[in-house]
Amino acid sequence: MLIFEESNLRFEFNEDYQLIKSDENINFKNIKQYLPETKDIDFVGFYLQEKAFFLEVKNFKGSKPEDIDTLTTKIAQKLRDTIAIIAGAARNSTNDTEFWQKLHQKIGNERSEIFLIFWLEEDDANYKSKTKPRLTIINQKLKQKCKWLNAKISVQNKQTHTLIGLNTSFLPITP
Repeated sequence: MLIFEESNLRFEFNEDYQLIKSDENINFKNIKQYLPETKDIDFVGFYLQEKAFFLEVKNFKGSKPEDIDTLTTKIAQKLRDTIAIIAGAARNSTNDTEFWQKLHQKIGNERSEIFLIFWLEEDDANYKSKTKPRLTIINQKLKQKCKWLNAKISVQNKQTHTLIGLNTSFLPITP
């Protein structure tokens, strides 16, 4: 089981997932040393060994959420930068070379499934809208902005998630 903490959330992935946390990976750290404005998706890797898997986490509980257009643009740019880092790691990394080459190959193969999960926690009032629920609108905008990758995109949270083999919990807030 893989256990990661991000944005005051604890993620427990079963053995179906093979992931790295970008903040803890040498390839991501190196590129940020040379290009500090580079952004990246929080978790990258595989689901069921055959599907490229990206998970970005935002937790706005207790704070004002970002504008939808701004938020979805940031995530699309993070995905773009992350794919560039993966390409570089596949060519040059001496750490987990097989992992990076396989992930790069999956992303470049038109028959491979690619998943981008945007994990969004917000206060409940933000989920309700007079027209479409906020998560639905975010999902639609993110699909538009990431259309170039032909990925399966889903916006999920602790209440609505459908990911098999994943348990989540909020971390206790310490005073």
